[in-house]
Amino acid sequence: MGCIRPAVSADWPQWRGPNRDGVAPESPPLADAWPPGDPKLVWRVDKLMNGGQETGHSSPVIANGRVYLYGYWRDAGTPDGAYDAIACLSTNSGSVLWRSIFPAVAGKCEPRDQGSTPCVVGGRLYLAGRLRAYCLDAMTGKLLWQQPTGDTNLVWAIASSFAVVDGVAIMICAGVYGFDAVTGQIRWHREEAPGPWNPDGSGAGSLSSPVCWRHAGKDYVVCCVKSAELMDPATGGTIWKIPWTRGAWSSWNGHSSPAIIGDQMVLLEIDGGMEGYPLSLDAPTKLWHIPDHDCGTSPLIYEGHVYTIGGGDYSKPTSIRCADLQTGAIDWEKPTQPQGCSSPIAADGKIFGYLQFGRLLCMWKADPNHYTVLAATPVNADGYSSPAFADGRLFLRLNDGVACYDVTRAANPTAREAQEALRPKILENQAKALRANQEGAARGDAYGEYRMGQRYRDGDGVPKDLTKAREWLEKAASQGIKDAARELTELPDK
Repeated sequence: MGCIRPAVSADWPQWRGPNRDGVAPESPPLADAWPPGDPKLVWRVDKLMNGGQETGHSSPVIANGRVYLYGYWRDAGTPDGAYDAIACLSTNSGSVLWRSIFPAVAGKCEPRDQGSTPCVVGGRLYLAGRLRAYCLDAMTGKLLWQQPTGDTNLVWAIASSFAVVDGVAIMICAGVYGFDAVTGQIRWHREEAPGPWNPDGSGAGSLSSPVCWRHAGKDYVVCCVKSAELMDPATGGTIWKIPWTRGAWSSWNGHSSPAIIGDQMVLLEIDGGMEGYPLSLDAPTKLWHIPDHDCGTSPLIYEGHVYTIGGGDYSKPTSIRCADLQTGAIDWEKPTQPQGCSSPIAADGKIFGYLQFGRLLCMWKADPNHYTVLAATPVNADGYSSPAFADGRLFLRLNDGVACYDVTRAANPTAREAQEALRPKILENQAKALRANQEGAARGDAYGEYRMGQRYRDGDGVPKDLTKAREWLEKAASQGIKDAARELTELPDK
C-alpha cells in the first residue's frame, strides 16, 4: 500500500482530495455560471451531531458513495467532558448511515478549533481526534483501534489529517506519529523540540498535514513541523529539512500543508511568504520566493500555476493570487479582506473556494491571464474547512452538518441551454397536438377542423396550403365557429 489512491476515481477520500493536492483528476463538464437561485442544492443537513452547535473545522471526505465528517464538542455530562464523533451520510440523499461517538479528553483549546479531516483507504477510516487517533470500519463505523496522542497543553487543537503511506498511518501532533495502519501499533514517533512557542515541549505542531511524494518507485512524505521535512514513512527518518524563512520558531510557522505535483513543491509559511522548490532526495534549492502573510491556507498547483486565497490574519488584509509555478512571477493579484484558513480546490478548469470566512462560495476561472469570477453565492459554510468535490458535486461543511451542491453544466443550465434542453420535449408536444387536430378534423370535430385550417394557412406542422386552409375553415364555420368565419374573410386568395 503506497501513496493511497481512491477506490473510485471520482472520490475525494482524504484531505485535499485523491492526491492531497486539491485537484479533481476527473470531472464531468461543470457549469460556467450559476443560474438565478444559485447552484442546484441536492441536500443539506444542519443538525448532524450536536443539535446545530458548532463542532469544529474538519472538511468532508467522500468515498464509495458516502460522505464522512468529524466533529468534536465539550459536554459536562461525559466522563472526560467531551465527545469525538464521526458521521457517515449517503452522497445521494444526505441520510445518516451511521454515527460513531467516543468520549474524548477536554483540553484548554476550544472545541471549534478541532479540524482533523478523515482519511478513508482500504475500507478503513483514519482520524486524529482530540488527543486520540482512531481507526474505524468505513462501512459500519465500528472501532478497529485507537491510540492516545499528544497532551492537553497544545496551543491549538488538532487539525492534522492522516496520510496512509506504505502501510503506515502518519499524522502530525506536537511532532509526527507513524502508526501501523492495520494494528494501530506505534511504529515510530518524532517529538517536537522545544521552541519559543513551546518551551515545555508541547506546542502548536498539529495543524498541517503530511503530503506524499513518489520518486523512483519509492514513497516519501513531506511534513511541515518545526521545518519542512522530507521523511521516510517506514522509519520517520529525516532525509532533508527546509528551515522556515522567519526562523525556526516552532511548527507555528508551518500551519499550511505543502502542495506537491510531480517533482514540484510549494510551501506557504506564516509571515514568511510562499516559496517554490524542485524536489529531489538532495536538499532542494529554492526557485523563488513571494513575500506574504497567511494564517494557514494551503496553495493550489493547477496547470502550471499556483493559486492562493490568502487567509490573512483577522486584522491584516490579504489577496487572491495566481503565480507561475516555475518562476514565481505573479500573473495577477486581487486584494481581499481577511479570510479563514480554507484552501481552494480545482476541477474542470474552475477554482472553488470561500470568501468572507465561508459566507460566500465562489467559482473562478483557472486563467493565469485574467482574474475572472464566474459565480458566487451565499452558503454560510465553515470558513476554516475546505470544500470537497466528487463527481460534479461540491460538499461543504456547515457548523454541524453538510450541504451538497450539484455544480455540473447539466444541473445548472443557462437560459439558452435550458431552452435547448427542453426542445425535444417541446417538439414531442407539438407532434401530439398536430395528431390530435388531425384526428379531430377527420371525425368532423369543429375545433379540429378550425385548427387544421389555421395550420394549413400558417404552415404550422404541415406544408402551407391556402386551398386546404379554406376547406377546413369553411367546415368549421358551417358548424358555428365564428372565428373560422371571420378568418375566412381575411384569408388571401393565393
